Amino acid sequence: MSKIHLTINGRDVEADSGDTILAAARKADIRIPTLCYHPALPPEESCRLCVVEMVRGRWSSLVAACVYPAREGMVIETDTDPVIKARKHILELILSDHPLDCLTCNSAGSCELMDLAYEYGIKESSLAGETHEYPVDPDPNPYIHWDLNKCILCRRCIRACSEMQCAHVLTKANRGFNQRISTAFGNILGQSGCELDGQCVALCPVDALSEKLPRGRGRNWEMNKTRSVCPLCGCGCVFDLNLKGRELLKITSNFSSAANQGALCRQGRFEYAYLNQPQRLKAPLMKQGGVWTEVPWEKALEFLADKTKTLITQYGPESLGLMLSPVLTNEELYLWQKFARTVWGTPHIDHAGSEVWAPVQEILTQRLGLTGMTNPTDDLLNSSGIILLGSQLMETHPIVGIKVRQAVQRGARLLVIDEVPRTFRRQAELLLGPKPGTEAALLQGLLSALIQGQRYDAPFVDRQTTGIEGLKSALADRTLESVASETGLTTRDLQEAVDFVAQHRPLALVCPPPLGGTPFDRELVQSALNLQLITGNLGKAGGGLAFLAPKANTLGAWELGAVNPGNPELLARLGTGKLKGLFLIAEDPAGRSHCSPDQAAALKSSGIFLVVQDLFLSEAAEQAELVLPALPYSEKMGTFTNVERRVQLLKPSIPPSPGTLWTGDLLHQFAGALGISWPLLTPGQTLEEIARNLPTWAGLTAPRLEQGGLQWPCPRPDHPGTPILYTEGFPAGPVRLEFT
Repeated sequence: MSKIHLTINGRDVEADSGDTILAAARKADIRIPTLCYHPALPPEESCRLCVVEMVRGRWSSLVAACVYPAREGMVIETDTDPVIKARKHILELILSDHPLDCLTCNSAGSCELMDLAYEYGIKESSLAGETHEYPVDPDPNPYIHWDLNKCILCRRCIRACSEMQCAHVLTKANRGFNQRISTAFGNILGQSGCELDGQCVALCPVDALSEKLPRGRGRNWEMNKTRSVCPLCGCGCVFDLNLKGRELLKITSNFSSAANQGALCRQGRFEYAYLNQPQRLKAPLMKQGGVWTEVPWEKALEFLADKTKTLITQYGPESLGLMLSPVLTNEELYLWQKFARTVWGTPHIDHAGSEVWAPVQEILTQRLGLTGMTNPTDDLLNSSGIILLGSQLMETHPIVGIKVRQAVQRGARLLVIDEVPRTFRRQAELLLGPKPGTEAALLQGLLSALIQGQRYDAPFVDRQTTGIEGLKSALADRTLESVASETGLTTRDLQEAVDFVAQHRPLALVCPPPLGGTPFDRELVQSALNLQLITGNLGKAGGGLAFLAPKANTLGAWELGAVNPGNPELLARLGTGKLKGLFLIAEDPAGRSHCSPDQAAALKSSGIFLVVQDLFLSEAAEQAELVLPALPYSEKMGTFTNVERRVQLLKPSIPPSPGTLWTGDLLHQFAGALGISWPLLTPGQTLEEIARNLPTWAGLTAPRLEQGGLQWPCPRPDHPGTPILYTEGFPAGPVRLEFT
């Protein structure tokens, strides 16, 4: 990109060609006030507070800096008398129809209008006239508070809804003085298609749209804001926790995050009440006379050590099992699995939901060498076409779903394959609804047609794969007619899908996890991988294969050994009588539907020694002999690995609650009670140990992760991480095109 030079306030400023005046000024640390502008949104020029004076010889004019392009040789003044007079007049116009209840306003301390009025000395408007009196908070939704009396018509909320979330729920109604923000036909949010993600709230500069939950419970300047990582799904969204004392009052967007660029879903933004519940466990619990009784950690760990040694002596180390939660940090997962293997000597280690991801982990690792998304989520914006295998994406990984919608809005074409498409009907160019369980057959039909018609990427296949003729022979009977019969689709539908795949390059394939904890279909995984290989869509921007890991740290659990590959699932051992002791760490298999009815019954009736560590007294904990208090993510230091292979740093917002222990402390004391020496490691020291033992993590350090996270493989301290896998080929050479 070429450079240009202009003069701002007498200073020579270098900018990129295509920059606006505002962008050029910000690069030079020259402040220009704004109100309707936000860097996460396209500019709209609705408030004009960013006016500057463009000087042309003996005359000048006022222009809006947020939209006016910077040009070579341009002379700009940002604080002349005409500029300041114009800004003051604009502020008075806004305040002429704006309540002046700043002393009790919920946004005091974060209101951008209040800050500008203070800066320019505007105490009240001199422009008397008619004002609006809208009903306050007329919408019955539980999360978003409306007060259109305070709306300044900057339309940030509309742009957030249409450009960031791509939901297109908010719009403007009427014109002139009576213009207002509305939904279509003035419906309430619950009847307008609103997803209640709160992005409009995040970008409102005043108190027109705000969070209902913290209203009246704290002022903005009373809150301590800390960057954190959401543990609710695999997207790994970064947000800010806003706490007053130890109480979490609200969660706000962090627009510096590479993982989500400030976007959040409803659950991530609003469903945090559990962190404030007084029912949280505050000390270890043991049953005495059938009643739960708090005991000191020393007594709890002595009891735990005695029972553990007895079981190992009587039944052997393999009588113990460890089930971990995929929402534990990488450091916690690593330490627990290491302790189980080296101190207890048991291989029976698992994490909840491991069977869901197991087919993807096995196939991608065996065939490609690595697992996880091959391309970052944001790279979907570079795609010409996207295949979505399962429209439950907005339920399982909403931020990836938002990125798919953004890509379509910017010109990408979308093919949705799902028996009953839940969402993306409006965005899809082609909708295919095969019979349940025939999705793999559908992909195999596409593969066969592409190969038979020689519509695949022959140079890529010749260079990067082997076995194309064998795949062609294996798929010979997968004609469009036979696949149509099996899937319930028409040959015309299938031919359109073949054309879609052949015509759109680069093409991304996205597959969210099945709902209900059902494992990924092995045949579907193989077929999807083959499709991306023969079309040459691996190792390039805009392409890629995105099987989405189901939980916040599923990838971390697999990478760090919180699983025993090749052995039956841990819970399946409950009914065999071989499992005598089970440790559930932040996991409640029965209460969270991770086990079958038979396994749930076995958990209750097996008579095994059960230890549970959790935030609350869960259903599984009721069956336990010992319950230990756990730390929530808001009180932890560590890292999470999201679906993009992005390792992100998690910092505690407040000190750990009294009576709780960080995993490193717990295991150090547990080992001591067992009579074994075990080092006391901090989260930072644990990360260093992981990096020493895992080549793909060798370049990951806490200081580097402070800057926003890195995507493994990151083999050296100076390595930038690997956003796109396989750009230089596959680790083990050409990939065999297999069909089983």
